[in-house]
Formats: sequence, C-alpha cells, structure tokens
Amino acid sequence: MLGVGKSAVWQWFIAGKHPAAGDFFTLGRQTPMAGALTNWLRQGAEHLTDSRERLSASCSWRFWSQTSERGVITCGLVKNSCDSVGRPFPLLLLGTGPLRHWEENWELLPFVAEGLWGQMEQLTVRNYQALKRLAEDLPALRPPRPAWREAAPVSSADRQRLRETIGHRLRSFEAEQAVFIPLTEGGSVDLFEAVSNLHLLFKEMIAQPPRAVFLGGQPARPALALFNRALNRHDFERLWADA
Repeated sequence: MLGVGKSAVWQWFIAGKHPAAGDFFTLGRQTPMAGALTNWLRQGAEHLTDSRERLSASCSWRFWSQTSERGVITCGLVKNSCDSVGRPFPLLLLGTGPLRHWEENWELLPFVAEGLWGQMEQLTVRNYQALKRLAEDLPALRPPRPAWREAAPVSSADRQRLRETIGHRLRSFEAEQAVFIPLTEGGSVDLFEAVSNLHLLFKEMIAQPPRAVFLGGQPARPALALFNRALNRHDFERLWADA
C-alpha cells in the first residue's frame, strides 16, 4: 500500500541523474510506485541501444498513472539529463497522492495536472549546485486540485477529424493494451488541444481509466502513449525510439 490514501499530503520523489550530483541518486519518499518506476527507468536505460546518443537528446515525457488505492494518483515527469561529469541518464520526478474523483474524470487530467507538470519542469531546469537545495524545494511542489468543473473542455471540431484520422489506432488499443499516437497526426497544430481531444476520445471508448498515459517525447515528434498493462523495458525503448 502507498500509505497516502487517507492523507491530504502528497509524497514527492526524484531519482536519476542531475548536474548537481556525481552519479545516480534518489530523494524523497520511495513509495511502491516510485520504486517500480525507478526500476523500469534503470532497466530500460541499460538495455537501450545507442543509449548515449538517445539519452543525450532532448526528450521529455509528462505522465500520470494509476496506483493501488482508489482516489490516489501518480503524476510525474521523466526527461533526459546527466550527472556532474556529463554522463547521460534520465531524471524521474513524481508525486503520489489523493485526487478526489479522478477515476470518473480522468479525461480531464491534462487540464488539472498542467500546473503541477509546469512546476516539475521548472524544478528540473534550475541551476542547483548541490542536491541539498533540490531536496528542500521538492516538498514545495503544489499538487493538482480536483477542479473538474473548471477543467471541462469546450466542444472541438478537431475532435471529429481526429477520430476519423486515428480511429484504427484507437481500435487496436483493446487488443494490444498499448498505443502510441503522434500528436501531429490528427491535423491539430495545438498540442495541448490534441492531448485533450485524445483523452476525451479514449474516455468514449473505454469504461475504466488506463493504467498510465505518457505525453511528450522529442520536441520535433511529440506523441501520446497509453498503456492498460504494466510497463516493461520495451515500452521504455519505444518511448525513446525517436530521441
């Protein structure tokens, strides 16, 4: 159990490499979810072909994931980074905590979690000289609020075009339990709108929220990846395939 389901306190965790550290490090509360994602990160990076080139490229994924407790969610960011001597390796930053009624409103998570993801992005690019300061700033992250009514999207004409363009990908999700969709495939030039529309389309198709959703990738080739099963190292390879 994560131990946070009955608390309003979110647990923050960071692992990987950062220019302020000489090697791999971890900070924060290592919940079972944090431990599982850290292991996935290490195994995926170790088995990645052309790893130095891919782990040195600009590649960043925002994500959200189910936990074992109802009403509790994990939101995070994983991006390429390096240690103080320039050895590349991803940096994983995540928070796990309560978000009321997220299971009924998961299609609105891109709106609700946007603020937290922005804070995480800022934290990862600050010029820390020591991990002590990073450890002090980590608990200051503000978790998302369950402002579902405020997040309700307006109707979009792009949604129907998107449904027609990527319908075959959506249909394959039930069989494969995973799908990767380029965010530029539906014709939208607004990436946030494309992400939102994809969440809404998936909500129409599947009754239960997926296990995990990743948003981002390489700046020139942004994508959305949706999983309804446990992550494996091949998923890491796919997420970093175009990096």
